[in-house]
Amino acid sequence: MMPLEVTEIAAIVSLQICDICPSFTRVNRLLPDNRTIEMTWVENDDDHFGFDMDRFWPTDCTLSPHEKLALYWKYTRSTGCNHFSAILAKVLKGLCDNGELLVHNGMPVVDIFALNSMEFDVSDILSSSDQLLKIHDPISDVTVPCISTHQQMEKLLNMGEKACHRLGLELPEKVSKEWNMMKKYVPDSYKTTVPHWWLAVVVEGQDTSHSEKQHTMVHLDVCGAAYDESALSKVPGNDSLVSLKVFSTPEYELRPHMAPGLSHKLVMLPTLRPSTDRQRGIISHQPKSLRYFRCYHAKRPSPEISPAAIEVTPLQTFLKRNEFDDAKNVIIDELVETLQQPLSLKNLRVGTKVLTRNTHSHIISYASIQTRTMIVEVIVRRDKRCTLSFQYT
Repeated sequence: MMPLEVTEIAAIVSLQICDICPSFTRVNRLLPDNRTIEMTWVENDDDHFGFDMDRFWPTDCTLSPHEKLALYWKYTRSTGCNHFSAILAKVLKGLCDNGELLVHNGMPVVDIFALNSMEFDVSDILSSSDQLLKIHDPISDVTVPCISTHQQMEKLLNMGEKACHRLGLELPEKVSKEWNMMKKYVPDSYKTTVPHWWLAVVVEGQDTSHSEKQHTMVHLDVCGAAYDESALSKVPGNDSLVSLKVFSTPEYELRPHMAPGLSHKLVMLPTLRPSTDRQRGIISHQPKSLRYFRCYHAKRPSPEISPAAIEVTPLQTFLKRNEFDDAKNVIIDELVETLQQPLSLKNLRVGTKVLTRNTHSHIISYASIQTRTMIVEVIVRRDKRCTLSFQYT
């Protein structure tokens, strides 16, 4: 059995999310600044669509293909990060449960966590006219940033469901207690940070001279392109660029969360997980330029206020708290089956026709081998492994 590269799986899942959670809105008009859009809803539920630039943008849109793609991901991944991360988590768990070996650069994945930051800093985006996507409501003449800061979510909630609907957005969940606490104690964070979720997989390290291997955390954010236009990854066997931010850090020390109601979580400390007593307590800050770890650089107005930190939820707990309906479970289970690898292309008989596609008929690529015995539908990845259903002809 060939191992599965976890970043490739994440790219495929990021594309599939567009079908699992299809869009019911599209751009009705692009305003002259090329960074403000007006949205409209599809006429009926059956008109929803997945990853389709032609349907998302109006026919008279003058943006370049790259600009269309960048703004598409900014809009579609600006909300729902916990839900989308749970889809990736469920796929990874399903593959592991079915005996597949997940790896990164050939080294095995030994653990999977869901990470979240309640103070994910986006102040630089909010202050940049080039990076910020905005949505305009022509009825009320209100323009809002397409970025879910705590302040923005409370504003949308106060605007009401009809106004949110005209903006192509869903009404946010009310979390008044958290907002009031932030406004009182960390007002800057209330205005310039978002709650954000992503996954991290722990990858076994190379053998070292120490008594324990040094592990690495590989972070996978399927909503990364909402905050970073360069956070795009190619889908294996396809030229499509999907939202996926991938970066690596050392494995950090985790401690139980002591806050009320958060006993199911851990807290990530800015200290390395020690592989030897000599390394215990060593602080290893990531640079402030890395948005995900920027919360550790945030200053508090008073020493009595707990410092910001990344929270960590074990995989099983995260999935229990983010369950899917039956229809989505069926689609995700089918995707897991599609990503399995019972057969290598080199073992297919001469004459096999191979149509590579995903579960929902989005063409990834087409490969043809001279054959006469089988018609095979597969996903083919760069390592030449595939999953297939076939019929003899």
